[in-house]
Amino acid sequence: MRRRLPINYLVIRALLQYDQFFGPEFTIEYPTGSGQQLSLRDIAGDLSDRLISIWLPGLDGRRPVYGGVERMQTDPAWKDNLLLYEYFHGDNGAGLGAMHQTGWTALVADLLLDPPRRVRRLVFYDDASIAPDLTDVAAGPAG
Repeated sequence: MRRRLPINYLVIRALLQYDQFFGPEFTIEYPTGSGQQLSLRDIAGDLSDRLISIWLPGLDGRRPVYGGVERMQTDPAWKDNLLLYEYFHGDNGAGLGAMHQTGWTALVADLLLDPPRRVRRLVFYDDASIAPDLTDVAAGPAG
């Protein structure tokens, strides 16, 4: 089974939209069968953490993204060079497929810069009084 990061990213952002609509009082059991009730924002945060963990070293210092490639796991010249892959192994997170056309996989950077549990970017506001103040944000190329 292969995991595609863009689909997971879209699910995370959709959960944030639904959380904005239903509010933090709306909870569902997550994970299924656990008996634990979480808000949609918390579920999005957990899914985000799981995706990000593909690139983080575990307790043994090994990164799931590199699977069993020993050079990438242990060689000082390679182990901290993070690569973005086309898709990932569904059980262990090892990077699979192309590394040269992986722009969508770079969405993981957005999850790092805009963690679902904290920031409300990409969420629509019906009430301007609760929207974040963006006046201090630097203008982009058009601004």
